[in-house]
Amino acid sequence: MEELLLLVLEFVVEVVVESAAEAGVRTVARSARQADSPLLMAAGYTALGFVLGVLSLFLVSHPVLRKPQLRMAFLVLSPIGLGMVTMLKARIRRRRGKDPLPFHRFAAGALFGLTYGLTRMVFLTQQGY
Repeated sequence: MEELLLLVLEFVVEVVVESAAEAGVRTVARSARQADSPLLMAAGYTALGFVLGVLSLFLVSHPVLRKPQLRMAFLVLSPIGLGMVTMLKARIRRRRGKDPLPFHRFAAGALFGLTYGLTRMVFLTQQGY
């Protein structure tokens, strides 16, 4: 039960981090007007996932989930969940009569989640966890 609670908590933290990061990306995209490029978007979300994954290690320097099987499951499920949250944001904007932003795509959220999770996993594995 504790592991499930930690799994949900870690996912919620990733959603919050992704949302905060999205606000920063939106600000940069407005000024640069280059966010329509899928390649640029992918590079940006990959870099953002890496940077925030490294920064998260300063806050929580150990794996939140103790069992390796749960860590692997989270590494697979988290990007899917973040991609779905990103799609949900686009749907909400459409319902409010606004156009979805260029990075409100499943791939953007999933790429961020995968890069964030892989970054944490690689660094924590090197530390012996």
